[in-house]
Amino acid sequence: MSEGTFDQSGDGRPDQTEGEGAIAPARPVSRLGMARQRRGSTGVASRSIYAKRHTVFDENDAAEAIYQVISGAVIVTRCNGAGQRQVLEVVGPGGFAGIVSGTRYGCRAETMTRTVLRRITRRAIEKSANLQRMVGQVLTHKVEKLHEQAGMRTRMSATQSVAALILSLPKADVAAEGDADYRLALAQSDMASHLGLAIETVCRAIKNLKGIGAIRTSGREWIEVVDAEALAGFAEPGALPAG
Repeated sequence: MSEGTFDQSGDGRPDQTEGEGAIAPARPVSRLGMARQRRGSTGVASRSIYAKRHTVFDENDAAEAIYQVISGAVIVTRCNGAGQRQVLEVVGPGGFAGIVSGTRYGCRAETMTRTVLRRITRRAIEKSANLQRMVGQVLTHKVEKLHEQAGMRTRMSATQSVAALILSLPKADVAAEGDADYRLALAQSDMASHLGLAIETVCRAIKNLKGIGAIRTSGREWIEVVDAEALAGFAEPGALPAG
């Protein structure tokens, strides 16, 4: 296998540490979420299935690996100085969590639903030019996205910010007829912390979006995007919705 590639084969058993650069198994989860490790001969990465609301890594854990979301989603949070939970990002398929400069994680990652993650150790990254380039590209994309969001939020109302956030949420795996568009839901308190808004403001924004028929909610598990075009139009900085 070439450097930086991933083997799709596996016997369904947890990995064992074998020689230089091998992958340690992910922390144990429930039977449903028990790791199905898949590793190539170079020991570059392992693939695991995690149950819903499982902690992938916690603040101050040793930062031994980064994680790529294959399916499902991960919410990344940290505690601020006041001990309050702050949402940093929601990572969907193709995204990465756990890229830090130090030796310990400064945040917490938790699965939002049943999630498949690819675990890539720092040791493997240090030995692979391909993986190093990949991490560089991921970081560049994150910086560009942060710059774009910062510029947009100064020109967006609260309702527009909430609309844009909903559109950015990963798809939810909901059995439904037709082409219904379901997104994994964030708690309104999490939306508020992520956007820097008061929770009352987020509640009003969601009420506005429901009022124009753009979204529909059911419980706390998912948000249905009823009118994606209207929601996208709401999220445009040039639009002037109420809220």
